[in-house]
Amino acid sequence: MNTVIDFSASFPDAAAIRSAGHTGVICYISPPRASWMKAKPLTRNIVDAYRSAGIPIACVWQYGGADHPDAMRGAAGGRADAEAAQLALNAAGMPAAPVYFAVDFDIRLDQWNDTAAHYFRAAAAVLGSHRVGIYGHSRVVHWAMEDGLVARVAPGRVLGWVTSSWSGGDTARDYAVLYQGVHNVTGPGGIQIDVNEVYYPEWGQNPLTATEEQVPQLPSTQKHPGWSGDPSWIADALRAFGVKVVEEPGWTDRGNGDFLTLWGVMAHHTGGDNTPTSLIRDGRSDLRGMLAQIHLLRDGEARVVGGGVAWHAGRGSHPGLPTNNANYHTIGIEANNSGTSPWPPEMLDAYHRACAAICWTLDVDATHTIGHKEYSSDGKWDPGGIDMGDFRRAVQRYIDRPPFLEEENFMTDFDKITRTYPSRVEGSDVQLRPIDYLAMADANSFVARVNTVELIAAVRNTADTLARVEAKLDALVNPAGTSITERN
Repeated sequence: MNTVIDFSASFPDAAAIRSAGHTGVICYISPPRASWMKAKPLTRNIVDAYRSAGIPIACVWQYGGADHPDAMRGAAGGRADAEAAQLALNAAGMPAAPVYFAVDFDIRLDQWNDTAAHYFRAAAAVLGSHRVGIYGHSRVVHWAMEDGLVARVAPGRVLGWVTSSWSGGDTARDYAVLYQGVHNVTGPGGIQIDVNEVYYPEWGQNPLTATEEQVPQLPSTQKHPGWSGDPSWIADALRAFGVKVVEEPGWTDRGNGDFLTLWGVMAHHTGGDNTPTSLIRDGRSDLRGMLAQIHLLRDGEARVVGGGVAWHAGRGSHPGLPTNNANYHTIGIEANNSGTSPWPPEMLDAYHRACAAICWTLDVDATHTIGHKEYSSDGKWDPGGIDMGDFRRAVQRYIDRPPFLEEENFMTDFDKITRTYPSRVEGSDVQLRPIDYLAMADANSFVARVNTVELIAAVRNTADTLARVEAKLDALVNPAGTSITERN
């Protein structure tokens, strides 16, 4: 088995690495967050020593621990860390190297979609996605692959370094390049190491060439106000808003005729938690399909069923829509819910995103998202359990701040300011742009937070120690049981 090792306590000797049978190393380019981390960051001398011994090197960035993960700082953090990583690579003599950014905790899908994905998108905007890798459990590596935020080394395989921690036994052999299955064992020179199995010849040790698809760019969706005809853009729009999309085969040619001018979106529930997509596509005995353009599953996956008209609205009326004819003017979303069962957070978030994607594309606000119960004259009550006022407020938040524009907005607004300003630190002659000061402030505040956490912990430990000392002194000088504090 071909293995490479990673370590943070100290740098093993190159000859000892060879003697132990390992073929490469993964080194940290981030600064240490604790004094014992002597192998942070990688230096030019170490690079030269390993290269002279024929030991290939990959690089990883991780400063924060599980209590304050780097990736949970969002777009601003991703940009700051990528810029700092590039400076560290330059200093180490590896300016074009890819970088694994660590997600070293049991991250959930909502945390990935809401925050960590923006961190990786920002890092890719700085380095290029062909230089961004990811370390984490098998699911987050796959999410990053699905979202196109990390380097692709082969079809269906990304620069993913999977840890066995939190992976539930999934070794990710089919889509990752490294698997960290052995943790904290004594390695070359008596140094604690992790051992990683190599799945693919390119595991981050060489610069990767950018392809056209790997150059960061906006999603292919754009606004289409007053759209008439079938919405061929549905899948792209949903993906741009962070929805996991599955396109049913032949969906672009499926439907009951052509749309007229699109007004908005109508929200439904299916009446069951496990309704199959085939029912939405093909219909039932009393109503032939299709029954909606989009079928939303309980894990938040949206299946695009068709691009033509669907029979979902029925009889009813609503301001802006023709009476009894909303099918030709609204996109229907059928969500798997009985009407009384709870709505999983990831499902409800995907519902908000999907409706926002449609409204944004049509260049309308969230008032163009309605529930079936707000239109129907036949007593329909879907989507059950949802307050449509609250629902629309959540939709509007995504319309106002489209997820795919978050990093673009963050960067371009500040990048347009080219004027530099002098530092207010006495004796400093530094002059920087506002965006540079912002990135520095983010980095400094993050370090300050980490130091504050460690300082508070140290103070609490000191207080506990003093309390124990006082108790022992009380026992020695006052066997009768009156404490020093009471006597004073």
